[in-house]
Amino acid sequence: MTNIRNGPRQRGRGVLAMAAAAALVVSGAIGASMSQSVAHAAQPEPGIANIVDTSATPETKSLWSYLNGTRGEGVLFGHQGDLDNGVTFSTPDGVKSDVHAGTGDYPAIMGIDTLSLEGSVGPGKPTNTDAENVAAVANGIKQAHGAGAIVTFSTHINNFVTGGSFSDSTGRVVSHILPGGDKNAAFNAYLDRIAATADASVDAEGNLIPIIFRPFHENTGSWFWWGAAQTTAGEYKELFRYTVEYLRDTKGVSNFLYAFSPNGTFAGDKALYLATYPGDEWVDVMGYDGYESNNDANDSNAWIGGTIVDLRMLSDLADEHGKIAAFTEFGRNGERTIKETGNKSLNFYSDLLTAMKNDPKAKRMAYMLTWQNWGMDQFYVPYPAFGSTPEHEMFPDFTAMYDDPYSVFASNIPSDALTRDVEAAPAQPTLRLVSPADGVRVTTPSVTVRAKATLKVPTRAWFTVSGDAVEHELTLGADGYHSAAWNIGEDGLTNATVQVTVHAAYATGDPMEATASIVLGSTPELPVGTIDDFEGYGDDNALRAAYSFNNTPSSALALGTGAAGSQGVGYAYDFTAQEYQGFGKVLESGQDWSAFNRFNLWLDPDGSNQKLVLQMKAGGQTFEYYPSLAGTEPQNLSIHFSDFRPPPWDSANKDKRLTQELMKSVSEFYVYINKTDSYTTPGSIALDNLQAVAGEGEPLPGGPVTSPSPSPSATVTTPPVGATSIDNFESYADDAALQTAWNRRNNQSDLSLVAPISGTGTQAMKFAFDFSSVTYAGVARSLTADWSGSERITGWMLPDGSNQQVVMQFKAGDVSYEVYASSGGTEPVEFSLAVADAVPASYQNLDPTRRPSAEELKSVTEFAIFITKASDDKVIGAIVLDDLRVTGASGPEPTPSTSPTATATPSPTATATSAPTGTGTVMPTVTATTTTTVTATPPSRGDVYTTPGYHSVNGRKWFTTCESYSMTWRCTTEIWATQVTHSGGKFVKATGWFFNNLTYLPSARAGWAKNPLGHTGAWTSAEGRQWRTECDTAATGGNGCRSYIRATVVDSTRSSNGVWRYAMVNKWVFNNIVLFS
Repeated sequence: MTNIRNGPRQRGRGVLAMAAAAALVVSGAIGASMSQSVAHAAQPEPGIANIVDTSATPETKSLWSYLNGTRGEGVLFGHQGDLDNGVTFSTPDGVKSDVHAGTGDYPAIMGIDTLSLEGSVGPGKPTNTDAENVAAVANGIKQAHGAGAIVTFSTHINNFVTGGSFSDSTGRVVSHILPGGDKNAAFNAYLDRIAATADASVDAEGNLIPIIFRPFHENTGSWFWWGAAQTTAGEYKELFRYTVEYLRDTKGVSNFLYAFSPNGTFAGDKALYLATYPGDEWVDVMGYDGYESNNDANDSNAWIGGTIVDLRMLSDLADEHGKIAAFTEFGRNGERTIKETGNKSLNFYSDLLTAMKNDPKAKRMAYMLTWQNWGMDQFYVPYPAFGSTPEHEMFPDFTAMYDDPYSVFASNIPSDALTRDVEAAPAQPTLRLVSPADGVRVTTPSVTVRAKATLKVPTRAWFTVSGDAVEHELTLGADGYHSAAWNIGEDGLTNATVQVTVHAAYATGDPMEATASIVLGSTPELPVGTIDDFEGYGDDNALRAAYSFNNTPSSALALGTGAAGSQGVGYAYDFTAQEYQGFGKVLESGQDWSAFNRFNLWLDPDGSNQKLVLQMKAGGQTFEYYPSLAGTEPQNLSIHFSDFRPPPWDSANKDKRLTQELMKSVSEFYVYINKTDSYTTPGSIALDNLQAVAGEGEPLPGGPVTSPSPSPSATVTTPPVGATSIDNFESYADDAALQTAWNRRNNQSDLSLVAPISGTGTQAMKFAFDFSSVTYAGVARSLTADWSGSERITGWMLPDGSNQQVVMQFKAGDVSYEVYASSGGTEPVEFSLAVADAVPASYQNLDPTRRPSAEELKSVTEFAIFITKASDDKVIGAIVLDDLRVTGASGPEPTPSTSPTATATPSPTATATSAPTGTGTVMPTVTATTTTTVTATPPSRGDVYTTPGYHSVNGRKWFTTCESYSMTWRCTTEIWATQVTHSGGKFVKATGWFFNNLTYLPSARAGWAKNPLGHTGAWTSAEGRQWRTECDTAATGGNGCRSYIRATVVDSTRSSNGVWRYAMVNKWVFNNIVLFS
């Protein structure tokens, strides 16, 4: 249904439909903080814009004025990728939109992301060149502009150090891409593509379209490489500033507004929000990202209440700093992700908008943008009825939000939004220390100091170091930085903190200076398993530089007295504005803790009974333990790792436990304190000697066998897991140990150890399944492996004849890939599956033609095995697997299934209707009328259909087997392909050997006189299946017939943005060939 809003408010003409130039907004958040004191400006007078780019186009300055002026008058609704992906349409055309399908209007804000420049999402394509994707993204911006929307441009940029995705948080990327870093040139080249996109985004009159550019968003989390755990606040601020200055000053981009958008929550704490704020000179829009993820409550009141607190704070900050306030991302994620049915909080949209507009401060958000509708598996805007699909259960509430006069959609944007006469407020000169950035450790005896002065060129610039009166002269270079070498010396790397101050004198006006805290020396080297003994820090700044902080200022952590009078730390908490606070560190590359079974620490509690949380990430999964803060006596604690549990928010893994396998890669350790009902006043605790040890008690499960030794006749080999071996199942003492190691899905209890099938070792893994009420079963284990030199996944399987599909899935980089086998047959087989043939798991909605790259294969972190229902032949069964490994190119050839996966021949009896006359009962099997002598081998005609064995023709792999059949031979040809089926309401992809056709080799035509496969006609089999045969046509050639069966199959088409779309169609499907002698 289409619902056009009927409201008392008069709609304006869509601004992009006007002759004047239209406005564009870019979305992609980043967080940054000030390292020096800079005065900020209050809201400007009408007609004045406190805009970062004082030379911006008139349309861009007008957009700034419109967005700032609309605050408190209405909030613009935004939708990411609105024209690129949807539920109600399959092929983007620049017009179709889920929002428009439901409301008759477009969002006022439309989002595009830099992933499009990579071709990972539309409107870019993975097969495009960089230049082609720049053009595609610019065209997408023009389309959004033409729909009447303002465009936002967000950034999800791949890791410049590792080559991984934006979520690969390893490698301390920011330090490498800032000036002086070895990846600075690569970063600049990427920014060049963003600049080219901005320059190519013009309207019909050739005017540049204004865009809100939102780089490096959600930096206060740690899920991106620019996040809090991967960079200091000083580095992040400099990254944001550098990006703005490179685009604006070096590349001359003049149609960007710049948005800063850390992720909540901040509980209304302004200082916490500003901790990574880059500064007024680099930010136009002060944003906020927040998603509801807890699915316990039936309504969203608690989340909305906390969000309103932060939006009130944001509104105040925007007023104080003369900026635009915006709810840059919102929606529902995690357990709260919107599903097709069965959702809670059905009034989410209207409840949120009502709470915002009823608060005098929270209502002053210029816009609010939700994320993309990727498809039925993940969408953020509920859909209307379309085709045979009924409207979503939350769609009426979405239309209620649309109908609310306070919401602004594209047609509500006034016609003068981009044509106002606006002047830019004059920019102010700045001075800052670029590198080393605030909070950074300097680990070399010499480092380059870089300072940046804007607007005014100093007559002299120099830097000083605390405790030293020497003035070190800085020289202005061609790169625009004042720089000089700082010779610290080896003896100066004492792990102490110094203040570095840059000074500038000018011909006119007051001098300026800026100061940063720098730690001299490497982080104290600690043994594997030791989080910290706190003995190696010279001062609090050195300590704080070693940690990341969540919802808490770094000043909360300070050196103090620890165990037995040694140096420890004190941690102060204050829940006046927060529900939890904490600190921790990322263990680069992960540490192997598999030899440890306990965690020790010294704790001096404060008797507050708040919830202390020890949180660790092992094998990519999070586990927690909760020591008591009751009492006030110091104590030494020793906690067995078996007592750690997944956190309450990770309900999907609530039954998981730590194993030696998971402990081989411990990547993070955090200390949190959570607020409880007994909280009254701020408090503090003391900690010392945080370390993992091998102590009393049982080792964790999943380790090597320590009792009794195998018999002399058995040879047990245990290749290193994650190297060439995935698992040979020899190291498990019992079923419990096996189940613990393979516990990363939900069916580990169906695993057991059995006798080997590979001919080596003493045991293998049995995987039982029961498809009476489910359609798949899965298990998985963690890995830390480099597969970049591997070509095949090999192993042994004892199938059960059930003909179910066996899926081998591995996670490479951030993508899960799959290869497929079958459980047909009942004899042990050695299988070999090509890594290069692996396809993305369908739930990720990636291009099905994508294949694992060498870079992705350098980091394989998980291996999973699924059995999926593909046949009703046997719904309860079990397979046995042994000696799973990855190998080079010398593995055995793939073994195709011996039985076809499609209907091969008609039923033995069929009701035939011969064309053009008569109806008779015939036998669709071959009936010979003469005696024929069949040779011992089939008479091959030299093609793939009649020649047994493997073939490679036209880039495709084929496999043919032939068997004696009545008076002739019958050959079955299979093809290596990706097949899409419809199962459980979803389209499921599988790659493997699939039935292509049958071929009956040449025999006398007379022998087929009574068989419908041997003459032109049409008939319906006893099972109700429709068949037709054509003979001696252009398609069959002389002396031959082809038969087709009417079947419902999945039809696939690829849209212009590279996305595959699937639909069920009924069509004639080729089945067999009959050749005559």
